[in-house]
Parts: sequence; C-alpha cells; structure tokens
Amino acid sequence: MKADDDRMRRFTSRDLQRRLGEVQEAALREAVLITFHGRDRLVVMAADAYAELTARTARAPRDTTPKD
Repeated sequence: MKADDDRMRRFTSRDLQRRLGEVQEAALREAVLITFHGRDRLVVMAADAYAELTARTARAPRDTTPKD
C-alpha cells in the first residue's frame, strides 16, 4: 500500500531505530511515514493530532445505505 501524499516525510525502519529523536520531533510537527523494505509500513503522528483525527471520524455521518 502506498501513501496518497508523497509529500509526507519518510523514514526507514532503520532510521526509526537509529534516529528515534529526529523521527519523534518530525512526528510532532506532522505525520511521518515509516517504510520497511521499501514499502509503506506505518504512520507516526502526535497523540493530539491522532485524537483530533479520530474525534472527527467519530462525528462524521455514516453511510447507512443498504449494500446489495
């Protein structure tokens, strides 16, 4: 699976291990993508940004149209 936003800052899983502080600082500013063997694997974001995102999702109207 590829992230839709190619402008998202990317780090490899090795970067995550070796440069954790830098990854954390970047994630506090905006969501960052972690790759593993060249493939998108994880998204890391600030806890408050995640809380806002999930709250918005919970408030969004749900599609109740029956599926055929």
